[in-house]
Amino acid sequence: MTLNTEFGWQPERTEDRKFKAVSKSKMRAMGLEPNIKPWVADFDELRKSPPNIIVAESTDTLKFVQNYFKTQTLKKREKYVMGLGVYQQLHADPRIASKKFLKPAKIKFKNIYRPYKGQDMDNKTLLVFRTGGIGDLLFIQPNLLYLKEKYPTCKIKFACGPQYQSMVETWDCVDEVLDLPFEFKQLVQADYHALFEGVIERCKLSENVNAYNLFTEWLGLNLPDELLVPKQDAKSELVDFCSEKLKEWDVEPH
Repeated sequence: MTLNTEFGWQPERTEDRKFKAVSKSKMRAMGLEPNIKPWVADFDELRKSPPNIIVAESTDTLKFVQNYFKTQTLKKREKYVMGLGVYQQLHADPRIASKKFLKPAKIKFKNIYRPYKGQDMDNKTLLVFRTGGIGDLLFIQPNLLYLKEKYPTCKIKFACGPQYQSMVETWDCVDEVLDLPFEFKQLVQADYHALFEGVIERCKLSENVNAYNLFTEWLGLNLPDELLVPKQDAKSELVDFCSEKLKEWDVEPH
């Protein structure tokens, strides 16, 4: 099974797979709010509705490729955290509809979710996850740099798609990079969670406020613009490799 995450978690167009709408009763059983508003006025309203994130249990071992980057494995009887859309794509075998790989776990995400809103991070662990693209991840990074500098003893874990992991791995502020979906134990072991679902997509503030300002406000940090500039370097071995290739092509590096 191949997932295309270039524009978020979407099925491949070539498969033309369509998903049935999730019933209200099933959403409630998953710990989700079936009558969620598509748009909210501000963050106070956004925080009132639980994110469309669920804890799913594997009924069988499942291997899938996400955006052609990496083969991921969900082990039988293990629990994983994922978005509702991802669950819809992965829970059943596309070739045999009756074959199920996932089922909602009894424990609900909303009962474990501990949103980070500026709390003290001394000797604490923060789990960050976002299904967006490069821009979204870079908007988050300056806040993590700030936290790591202010709280050197904190541990920061960052879950994202495999196509972005080589970028995040160069960030000194991140201690561990995780796959999406990620193991449920990572959620439990973290003291706080930084989830940005709906901050841009559902909040009307995004019509007039820059995304990087929204992200820092959502975390309760409210950093000034001069601290919200991302710092990104490439891995030295990749720079050397590219330089050698350019020389082979008679192109002067830099």
